[in-house]
Amino acid sequence: DETKSKLMTHMGMVHKVTTDVCGEYFEKLRRPVYQTPKSYLSFIQSYRKMYTAKLEELENKESRVKLGLEKLKQGARDVERMKGVLAEEDKKLAVATEETNKMLQG
Repeated sequence: DETKSKLMTHMGMVHKVTTDVCGEYFEKLRRPVYQTPKSYLSFIQSYRKMYTAKLEELENKESRVKLGLEKLKQGARDVERMKGVLAEEDKKLAVATEETNKMLQG
């Protein structure tokens, strides 16, 4: 709600600054430029479109980052599971090697 209030204040300031700049433009170049309610509403609509597009872009990036982090976590879990399997297989290999050596000596 605070953000909305600040945004409304900002949009009002943009409208005032734009109106002031139109006056300066007329003074310097003697060409009138008008800031009409329709042009201001058009500005707000353009802002909303750009805001929506940027928000969607950020949400897509956030989604990809979260997916990447989940894949990394899954990879770490898989590595830990494989370490356990490797330890078991290493024990079996040691037993098999010992049996093979006994058989070769005997």
